[in-house]
Amino acid sequence: MKRSLILICLLAAGCFSDTQTEVNNKGGDSTGDTTANNGGTTPQSTSPHCVPSAEVCDQKDNDCDGEIDEDLGDACCFSDAECTDKVCDISTNTCVECLANSFCSDPLASKCDEGKSCVSCERNEDCSHVGARNECVNGVCESCAADAQCENDTKCDLNKYVCALCLSDADCGIQKCHVDVEDPTQNNCVDCTANTDCLDKNASKCNDQNICSACVDNTDCTQFPGTEACLEGKCVECNDDSVCEGKVCDLSQGICSNQDVGSVDVCGDCVGDSACAPGSACLLTRYKGVVSGQFCFQKKPAGLCPRPYGFVVNRESVSGAPAQEYCSVNEEKASCEAHKRYGNVCSDSNDCGDGGRCLNLSGGRKCGNICDAANGDTECPDNVPCDFFLCVNR
Repeated sequence: MKRSLILICLLAAGCFSDTQTEVNNKGGDSTGDTTANNGGTTPQSTSPHCVPSAEVCDQKDNDCDGEIDEDLGDACCFSDAECTDKVCDISTNTCVECLANSFCSDPLASKCDEGKSCVSCERNEDCSHVGARNECVNGVCESCAADAQCENDTKCDLNKYVCALCLSDADCGIQKCHVDVEDPTQNNCVDCTANTDCLDKNASKCNDQNICSACVDNTDCTQFPGTEACLEGKCVECNDDSVCEGKVCDLSQGICSNQDVGSVDVCGDCVGDSACAPGSACLLTRYKGVVSGQFCFQKKPAGLCPRPYGFVVNRESVSGAPAQEYCSVNEEKASCEAHKRYGNVCSDSNDCGDGGRCLNLSGGRKCGNICDAANGDTECPDNVPCDFFLCVNR
């Protein structure tokens, strides 16, 4: 019995010794508190003597679960690194939005209130840290509240409360104010903001750089009643026959001519292809290399050209039709005027046109015209021969 009691006593002493050694090694006590050990903090949750309690922000393991200050969120911090998108208020060890106005950079919430939250400004001083937006207007930090607060003669936009170069045309002298509704700081004085600002028919389009430039299509000419067609960069009366009420548009001038569509015969003066009879086009012609005018000529048929237009030319029309063959006059010998005046009574060759000759014929002096015998009689009227380089019926 005595030996059993001694053994129990020794075992008890050994257990006490192990427990005490564990506590001493961790540098704590039997209450569950944590103390610094080699510069760190060690929770005493492994100690059988830790008494659990509610976790509080004290850098201790109050609930004996091996973790310190867990599940407290923004209600506990000892440095900014422990706060997400906030700062640590060391005086209360809580995460807050701000410690001073300088922490609040949003123009809509620039003031740090007593609760250390960012709220709307109340006075200009609450905006001194928000860049150029240092005016408190209706709780928002703005750049200005009046023109006097803008530099270099700029204007205060009272919708956006920012300084702008201009707000209306009145701010731009002879120019126009280009307004950027979303960002008035981009407003600028320019030559034009719309085609209606461009009053020169040679520069009627307001381009992407807000400069008046040459028209591109008819929509760039609507500010000019009566000359609403765009032709080669200029606003004119017409650029086709559609507005000329049956007359031909003279594309050389952009005006409606007095010629009816399809009314001009071969060798007749023309202002465009549509003036010529069907199957013909308006060609620029020359006499001995010098421009003599614009005349209608028939497109070459499959066979020979009809007299007296037996000379074949290949060229574009004045209206821009692709080059093709036409039955024409021999431009080195006679002009359309000479052909049209053939047989007319004359006093001298000036009455007979370029390439025409005033000849003494039976019945008096009449016009004939020069021809090239190498081409036979094709350059002379029907039943008139080319005799000694003259179309003449003696």
